[in-house]
Amino acid sequence: MPPKKRARTSLTTPRRSTRIANIDLGLAASSRVEGSPANGASSTQATSVRICAIDLARKTQDSAASPEDLIHSEHRTPSNDIVSAFRPPPEGILNMPLDILIEIFCLLTPRDLLALARTSKDFRSYLMSRRSAPCWRSARHTVSGLPKCPSDLSEPRYASLAFTEECSICGSSNSQEMRMHWPLHVRYCPACARGRLVTVNRSMRGLCQQIESATTRMGSVLVTVWSFEARSMCCYIDEYNALVTEWNALEKKKAKKRFAEEQVDLVSARFSFTSKINSWKIRREERKRAKAQARRQRRYERIVRKLKAEGWAAELARIEKRHHDTLSSHRRVHVDKALTQKEWLSIRPSIVKAMENYRAAWRKEDWLRVLAQRLDILVEVLITYESQTGARTPESDLQAQTADLCLMPTFRKVVYAKMKIDVTRESFEPLLVNIPALKAQWYAARKRDFERLVKGRIPTSGADALDLAVASFRCKACGISGARWPHLLSHRCAQEQNKPDGSYQTALLEACERHGLPFPWVQIFEFNPNFQFECTMIRASGFEPNTATAQQMDNCGLRFFCQICSTPAIGYQEVYTWKTAANHTRPRCDIVFGPSSDAVVNKWCILDAGHTVMVRELEDAILQAQINSLLTNKSTVFGCTRCQYHG
Repeated sequence: MPPKKRARTSLTTPRRSTRIANIDLGLAASSRVEGSPANGASSTQATSVRICAIDLARKTQDSAASPEDLIHSEHRTPSNDIVSAFRPPPEGILNMPLDILIEIFCLLTPRDLLALARTSKDFRSYLMSRRSAPCWRSARHTVSGLPKCPSDLSEPRYASLAFTEECSICGSSNSQEMRMHWPLHVRYCPACARGRLVTVNRSMRGLCQQIESATTRMGSVLVTVWSFEARSMCCYIDEYNALVTEWNALEKKKAKKRFAEEQVDLVSARFSFTSKINSWKIRREERKRAKAQARRQRRYERIVRKLKAEGWAAELARIEKRHHDTLSSHRRVHVDKALTQKEWLSIRPSIVKAMENYRAAWRKEDWLRVLAQRLDILVEVLITYESQTGARTPESDLQAQTADLCLMPTFRKVVYAKMKIDVTRESFEPLLVNIPALKAQWYAARKRDFERLVKGRIPTSGADALDLAVASFRCKACGISGARWPHLLSHRCAQEQNKPDGSYQTALLEACERHGLPFPWVQIFEFNPNFQFECTMIRASGFEPNTATAQQMDNCGLRFFCQICSTPAIGYQEVYTWKTAANHTRPRCDIVFGPSSDAVVNKWCILDAGHTVMVRELEDAILQAQINSLLTNKSTVFGCTRCQYHG
């Protein structure tokens, strides 16, 4: 006699009453797996069953609409991290016995059950009903540390709030400003929060205080949360309206007291649960970060092994020793994903290029360190040489200084020797005999630079261009005018305005700072801005600007006065030399003759010989008084002739 076939009831059978009966039987049969997976099957079996259920969610995708309060959007596709591919469902998948399906449901996570509820109408009709509560409880127990579902919150809604980022009203999860309010058991996007979250006003607070006064228990009767958008405490308008309705419906004092106590307990339980769920989410995020970091570390270690096999062991050793995060922070390395051979072949060119860049940077770093050491040796050798040549003099300030000599090719050639060559003091000492010639070359080069500035503005005939009376210069850094060759070579601004144009000069400036030396000399001068005015004064003295030298103008001894300003009513007369006349500015002169810097022929007159003698005597007396004042003034700053120190 053939054996009897076992009765099978599937989710697709049209006999709904029979299906419900089998579901109830299935719940009873599945009671043994409501706890942890270890109570029913091994962890390996539980994992296999869960994977099978996720495949079931992939294969039975349907256009099932979710309930309005739980699964919000209609005809919704499951999340990408749960369902990522769709294949034709195998035959008989929906004819599987319900007790087996329920066994599977109890081994899944709440997030998986939400996804299954969105795959077909049959799964939805069961998982969204009260009869599926044991499945949801068992699924919740598979999540370590998850607090118990509150009594005023359904299991599916609890799972949706805890494991998704969807709005409780519209189901959207794309908003960057989604706000989760655990005390209210809702998550709102900005659009849905309008009209539902309202600011607690004075009348609301008054009613709450009235209800709270009906009981002796301490606490609030209305759940309020802080709204960042409104910048105030808000409440859920539906909860407030329900509170008002129930309170107004009560008449007896005992009923009101009992109602107030229940509300205080409810609000207290809400905030207690909020503290627990927030702690759980923090621990969950920490575990997720730790797992992600462990995966990234395994990926990094595998990449390191592959690079070592290709000959990058020395560079990787340096990374581990000094720059640990150099490679691990690379965008193709710092990825929360296991490394496969196929992916390695894809990312290898960028990783190798990064290693080449690291190696080039480290070689440059090593070279700069060697360069600094060699420059320190050179500077010390030159300082020793200068100290043996005698005391510092005004003439020595017009010569190339230590930093200028370091820029000479003679010394740079030794500094730029290969890194494997040991450069010492003995490497530079044979070159010291060339320093006088090098200083002469430097002086001649600076002179040619300034001669080009003069010849570019005025033709010269016979006399040295830098000896001309008009050959003065202005510092572009401090604005001082009248600087003349060669004294401008000792101008301090020329040794303070350096802008490094390469690694050598940068290292040299750092060496100068370490040894307290002036920076290399730079050209920061422009030609005489009072050129046209001085030409007028020179012609008024009877000379020609392209031939008259500064020595000739000083020896002629002429003094000048302004015709407009020198009136008898003033009682005195201002007298100027041919150099200081350019500084004369008076509003009256500007009105009659134009700006004083303009060349005006009839504005200046030569002072007569008698008064010129008196003026020169007064000038000598003023100069001597200034010298005496400097010598007797305690705040006068002097400079050392043995070093570069002033003050």
